Amino acid sequence: MHRLYKNDKFVYWEHVLNALKISGLFCVYLSMNYFVVREGNILLNETTLSYPTSAEYKAIQLKIDKNQEVINNSYSDSTATLPETEISRLSDENSKLYEQLYVIEKAELNSIRTQSIPIAWIFILLTILFPVLYIYYGLSKKDRIVLFTGLAILVFTVFTYKYYNQLYPLEYTITFAGIVMLIFSWWAIRYLKSNPAKFTYEADKDSENQDLLNAEALLVSQTVNQSGNVPEQGTHFGGGSFGGGGAGGNL
Repeated sequence: MHRLYKNDKFVYWEHVLNALKISGLFCVYLSMNYFVVREGNILLNETTLSYPTSAEYKAIQLKIDKNQEVINNSYSDSTATLPETEISRLSDENSKLYEQLYVIEKAELNSIRTQSIPIAWIFILLTILFPVLYIYYGLSKKDRIVLFTGLAILVFTVFTYKYYNQLYPLEYTITFAGIVMLIFSWWAIRYLKSNPAKFTYEADKDSENQDLLNAEALLVSQTVNQSGNVPEQGTHFGGGSFGGGGAGGNL
């Protein structure tokens, strides 16, 4: 019942600290998650890539500039004798060259996306290891925040694996994940029952929900007692008595 004596300011800062703790746990995990690190590296390289620097790309770009210069001069100089057919040919050639540039740019971007990050195996290992560590720490230290955070990042770990490994259809993956979760739930229940020093099924004395349960039980008991004391409706007759020469009756 000590929570009843907590002021609003204390409860507010308790929520703030819990939020900071959850944010910190997520930030540590995301900084080591393979999906976040790899896709962030790709996004950074794509942003800094202005145009490819290969010799073929530069040669095509130079050819386009020369053709465009000839076309511009033919329109600006009234004495130019360049026929319209030649201008059309140069314009068509530039269109084809621009298509080649697009193909080269697309190929280089695809090469960036297919490249693996350095020491990728470390991030893959940490992506799998962090949820296990969070869940184990939450169970062993009786820390609900760490436990629930570990369960949440476990879902993101499965998403990371599924994003890069499309081995089975989605319905098979969901079914297999459900079976794994049932097995884990069964093991967790047995583990918690045999380790009362960890989590238990008993109500938490420090939980605010316990106060609500007590209030609910009090309200129900008062309602039942009041409903049991309601007098019955109708006419009730008392007993009668006869004796001696007279008669008497009580109603």
